[in-house]
Amino acid sequence: MQEDRSSVCYSLGHVVRHCKLGYRGVIYGWDATRMISHDSIAKSACSELPGTKQPFYYILPDEIGGRCTKAKYVGQDKVEILVGGRVAHRSLSKYFTRYNPKLGRYIPVAHLRYLYPDVYSTRDEHEDADPSGSGVKSTQVNHKEDNKLEMDNSE
Repeated sequence: MQEDRSSVCYSLGHVVRHCKLGYRGVIYGWDATRMISHDSIAKSACSELPGTKQPFYYILPDEIGGRCTKAKYVGQDKVEILVGGRVAHRSLSKYFTRYNPKLGRYIPVAHLRYLYPDVYSTRDEHEDADPSGSGVKSTQVNHKEDNKLEMDNSE
Protein backbone atom coordinates (compact mmCIF):
# COMPACT_ATOMS: atom_id res chain seq x y z
CA MET A 1 0.00 0.00 0.00
CA GLN A 2 1.42 3.39 -0.94
CA GLU A 3 -0.25 5.32 1.91
CA ASP A 4 1.78 7.17 4.52
CA ARG A 5 1.61 4.97 7.60
CA SER A 6 3.49 7.31 9.93
CA SER A 7 0.34 7.97 12.00
CA VAL A 8 -0.79 4.32 11.98
CA CYS A 9 0.01 2.77 15.38
CA TYR A 10 -1.19 -0.81 14.87
CA SER A 11 -0.57 -3.47 12.23
CA LEU A 12 -2.55 -6.21 10.60
CA GLY A 13 -3.01 -9.13 12.94
CA HIS A 14 -2.85 -7.11 16.16
CA VAL A 15 -5.63 -7.91 18.60
CA VAL A 16 -7.24 -4.77 20.02
CA ARG A 17 -9.99 -3.83 22.47
CA HIS A 18 -12.54 -1.08 21.87
CA CYS A 19 -11.93 1.41 24.69
CA LYS A 20 -15.57 2.36 25.20
CA LEU A 21 -17.59 -0.66 24.05
CA GLY A 22 -15.15 -3.28 25.36
CA TYR A 23 -15.28 -5.78 22.50
CA ARG A 24 -12.07 -7.44 21.27
CA GLY A 25 -11.10 -7.90 17.65
CA VAL A 26 -8.27 -8.39 15.19
CA ILE A 27 -7.13 -5.74 12.67
CA TYR A 28 -7.39 -6.92 9.06
CA GLY A 29 -6.84 -3.59 7.29
CA TRP A 30 -6.43 0.14 7.82
CA ASP A 31 -6.77 3.52 6.13
CA ALA A 32 -4.48 6.44 7.04
CA THR A 33 -7.64 8.58 7.32
CA ARG A 34 -11.32 7.67 7.19
CA MET A 35 -11.98 6.54 3.62
CA ILE A 36 -15.47 5.06 3.81
CA SER A 37 -18.10 7.69 3.09
CA HIS A 38 -21.27 8.01 5.10
CA ASP A 39 -23.20 6.92 1.98
CA SER A 40 -21.30 3.62 2.01
CA ILE A 41 -22.46 2.86 5.51
CA ALA A 42 -26.13 3.83 5.43
CA LYS A 43 -25.66 7.55 6.20
CA SER A 44 -23.72 6.85 9.39
CA ALA A 45 -23.50 9.71 11.88
CA CYS A 46 -19.75 9.04 12.06
CA SER A 47 -19.12 11.55 9.26
CA GLU A 48 -20.03 14.29 11.75
CA LEU A 49 -17.79 13.04 14.55
CA PRO A 50 -14.39 14.56 15.34
CA GLY A 51 -11.29 12.55 14.57
CA THR A 52 -12.02 11.52 10.99
CA LYS A 53 -8.49 12.59 9.96
CA GLN A 54 -6.91 9.82 12.02
CA PRO A 55 -6.21 6.22 10.95
CA PHE A 56 -9.23 3.90 10.80
CA TYR A 57 -8.99 0.13 11.20
CA TYR A 58 -11.00 -2.75 9.75
CA ILE A 59 -11.64 -5.09 12.68
CA LEU A 60 -13.04 -8.62 12.91
CA PRO A 61 -14.68 -8.79 16.35
CA ASP A 62 -14.34 -11.80 18.63
CA GLU A 63 -17.50 -13.86 18.18
CA ILE A 64 -17.18 -15.59 21.56
CA GLY A 65 -20.12 -14.45 23.62
CA GLY A 66 -22.05 -13.38 20.50
CA ARG A 67 -22.14 -9.66 21.36
CA CYS A 68 -21.05 -8.52 17.91
CA THR A 69 -20.17 -10.46 14.78
CA LYS A 70 -20.11 -7.89 11.98
CA ALA A 71 -16.80 -6.40 10.88
CA LYS A 72 -16.11 -2.92 12.29
CA TYR A 73 -14.49 0.27 10.96
CA VAL A 74 -13.02 2.06 13.98
CA GLY A 75 -10.92 5.18 14.59
CA GLN A 76 -7.48 4.73 16.12
CA ASP A 77 -8.40 6.72 19.23
CA LYS A 78 -11.10 4.15 20.05
CA VAL A 79 -8.86 1.07 20.33
CA GLU A 80 -5.94 -0.20 22.40
CA ILE A 81 -3.70 -3.18 21.74
CA LEU A 82 -4.09 -6.42 23.71
CA VAL A 83 -0.69 -8.10 23.93
CA GLY A 84 -0.96 -11.83 23.29
CA GLY A 85 -4.72 -11.69 22.74
CA ARG A 86 -6.57 -14.04 20.40
CA VAL A 87 -10.02 -13.97 18.83
CA ALA A 88 -12.50 -16.40 17.32
CA HIS A 89 -14.29 -15.33 14.14
CA ARG A 90 -15.76 -17.39 11.30
CA SER A 91 -13.85 -15.31 8.70
CA LEU A 92 -10.44 -15.44 10.40
CA SER A 93 -8.95 -17.85 7.82
CA LYS A 94 -10.02 -15.51 5.01
CA TYR A 95 -7.56 -12.88 6.27
CA PHE A 96 -4.91 -14.73 8.32
CA THR A 97 -2.77 -17.84 8.02
CA ARG A 98 -2.13 -18.43 11.73
CA TYR A 99 -1.33 -16.83 15.07
CA ASN A 100 2.37 -16.19 15.75
CA PRO A 101 3.05 -16.10 19.51
CA LYS A 102 6.58 -14.69 18.97
CA LEU A 103 5.17 -11.65 17.15
CA GLY A 104 2.07 -11.59 19.36
CA ARG A 105 -0.31 -11.30 16.42
CA TYR A 106 -1.98 -13.09 13.55
CA ILE A 107 -0.09 -13.44 10.25
CA PRO A 108 -2.00 -12.04 7.24
CA VAL A 109 -2.51 -14.00 4.02
CA ALA A 110 -0.09 -13.20 1.16
CA HIS A 111 -2.47 -10.77 -0.55
CA LEU A 112 -2.77 -8.63 2.59
CA ARG A 113 0.98 -8.82 3.29
CA TYR A 114 1.49 -7.30 -0.15
CA LEU A 115 -1.08 -4.52 0.44
CA TYR A 116 0.18 -3.79 3.97
CA PRO A 117 3.96 -4.40 4.10
CA ASP A 118 5.28 -4.94 7.61
CA VAL A 119 7.68 -7.15 9.55
CA TYR A 120 6.75 -10.80 8.98
CA SER A 121 9.19 -13.65 9.47
CA THR A 122 10.52 -15.44 6.38
CA ARG A 123 8.72 -18.61 7.40
CA ASP A 124 5.37 -16.79 7.56
CA GLU A 125 5.66 -15.43 4.03
CA HIS A 126 5.35 -18.91 2.56
CA GLU A 127 2.49 -20.25 4.67
CA ASP A 128 -1.15 -19.90 3.68
CA ALA A 129 -2.83 -22.48 5.92
CA ASP A 130 -5.77 -21.31 8.00
CA PRO A 131 -5.29 -20.20 11.64
CA SER A 132 -6.83 -23.41 12.97
CA GLY A 133 -4.09 -25.43 11.28
CA SER A 134 -6.43 -27.40 9.02
CA GLY A 135 -4.32 -26.64 5.94
CA VAL A 136 -7.15 -24.93 4.04
CA LYS A 137 -5.77 -22.35 1.64
CA SER A 138 -6.92 -18.78 2.19
CA THR A 139 -8.46 -16.69 -0.57
CA GLN A 140 -7.77 -13.15 -1.71
CA VAL A 141 -10.12 -10.58 -0.22
CA ASN A 142 -11.21 -7.01 -0.69
CA HIS A 143 -12.22 -5.94 2.82
CA LYS A 144 -13.52 -2.57 1.65
CA GLU A 145 -16.33 -4.30 -0.24
CA ASP A 146 -17.39 -6.33 2.79
CA ASN A 147 -21.16 -5.84 2.93
CA LYS A 148 -21.21 -6.59 6.65
CA LEU A 149 -18.96 -3.68 7.66
CA GLU A 150 -20.32 -1.45 10.44
CA MET A 151 -19.06 2.06 11.15
CA ASP A 152 -18.19 2.62 14.80
CA ASN A 153 -19.98 5.77 15.93
CA SER A 154 -19.30 5.66 19.66
CA GLU A 155 -18.03 8.87 21.19
